[in-house]
Amino acid sequence: MNIIVCDNDSFVQDEIRQVFKIVMPDSSVIALQGSVNAEKLMQLDPGLIVLGLEKRDDTGLELLKKIRAGSSVPVITMASNTDMDIMVKALDSGANGHAGKPLRLMEFAARVRAVLRRWGYQF
Repeated sequence: MNIIVCDNDSFVQDEIRQVFKIVMPDSSVIALQGSVNAEKLMQLDPGLIVLGLEKRDDTGLELLKKIRAGSSVPVITMASNTDMDIMVKALDSGANGHAGKPLRLMEFAARVRAVLRRWGYQF
């Protein structure tokens, strides 16, 4: 399964890679930074998208809406722990789950497993 991580923080990307090495060792983690469009993202055949959101910038939420317009791929969003507003907007825009930053890795792994179980993935 291809796991696509869209986040501008390389440290967060590395943390997520470590989680998937444990949770889904057969998965491929593809990390993207900067501007990403939905069409290019879907060409990577994602089984799961992890999408970083920024309070000062709505491009992540716009990308989520475009993904949702053409796909039902599971999406887990991430944003600052202190930003309840962006979490609510993400869930209302179609995110299947949300994790606060800084990531608590065990909690993040549990959220990933919960979302993927709902999609029929067996651990």
